[in-house]
Amino acid sequence: MSYCTPQDIIELYSEDEAISATNWEDPDASAVNTPRLQKHCDMATGMIDIVLMRRFQLPIDFEAIPQAEEALKAIAATFVRSSLNPNEETLAATEAAREALEGLVDNDALVEMANGRRTLEAATPGIQAGETQFPAIRFGVAAPRWTERNVGGLF
Repeated sequence: MSYCTPQDIIELYSEDEAISATNWEDPDASAVNTPRLQKHCDMATGMIDIVLMRRFQLPIDFEAIPQAEEALKAIAATFVRSSLNPNEETLAATEAAREALEGLVDNDALVEMANGRRTLEAATPGIQAGETQFPAIRFGVAAPRWTERNVGGLF
């Protein structure tokens, strides 16, 4: 299970932005390259899982920690956006998301959220409940593009 889906990315940003971000080799494309977007969602989930498995048994029980699903979706979407459109802003957002993820793991935030002792806002300073982005950064049409093989540098 991916922490975010292609549909989440489309809803968070826009279909037009997802089309341009997933079809950099075809500027005339009129549809989202869903397999490419899903691949990036899966890669973001894998990167998050590598961090989470240092401390937690996977998969995360979202019934026990419902706020964790929202936080991990925001983090994954940030990683996807940056991997599809790396630029100064998206890479800064990725760094903020990475720090939030590390905080969830290293500061017992997920455990405290499960026990009702910490809110999402306190666990992830860059994100508020109901938000799914760190800084509100959009895909940029003219930005340089990475290929799937370049995304490993995000961590």
